[in-house]
Amino acid sequence: MALWQRRFIKWRVRHIPYNRFVLVMAGIVGFGSGLVAVLIKSFSRIIREWVNGQIEISSLPVLYFISPLLGIGLVVLFVKFIVQDKMRQGIPSSLYAISRRNGILKRRFAWASIIGSSLTVGFGGSVGLEGPTISSGASLGSNLARWANLNYKTRTLMIGCAATGTMAAIFKAPIAAVIFAVEVFMLDLTFASMVPLLIASVAAVL
Repeated sequence: MALWQRRFIKWRVRHIPYNRFVLVMAGIVGFGSGLVAVLIKSFSRIIREWVNGQIEISSLPVLYFISPLLGIGLVVLFVKFIVQDKMRQGIPSSLYAISRRNGILKRRFAWASIIGSSLTVGFGGSVGLEGPTISSGASLGSNLARWANLNYKTRTLMIGCAATGTMAAIFKAPIAAVIFAVEVFMLDLTFASMVPLLIASVAAVL
């Protein structure tokens, strides 16, 4: 742990009550998850427009059938040589981290899912963006909670806030996103968990 990180944690303990700090973290995680959703959708659209432009210039419509294979090939190379780790996507990776890794997700998943899913969808792959967005958001929430030295229960809540934020940002449905997180991640239906989820959801939509 870095010196400035220890100083921040000591300052937070002295000046900000834990419950209030959790609400602040929920807002940060929610906003960050919303940005993740925007990045993935934007990168996918940019890549797709570029691919379509190249195909139109070449006047070879058959490339529409080949481009998904090129996208998959790029993702395989990206994972093998840059990520160099097994990629778990979406809700299963988050649930695995909660049950087996004390709510800790690897930092690289935050950016690897953004790049990998953008390439796959941008080149025409028949997959959805919800899973990778949740994976990136959950990694962001987990590592922010870990950086702030929050306990296991709160780390789990931050992963739930991240999932809520990504779903709210993608579908513009903040209340449905909260219900989704409570049901899937089996979070407690208490005031202490519902308020952070609502804050994360609204922050992500904004």
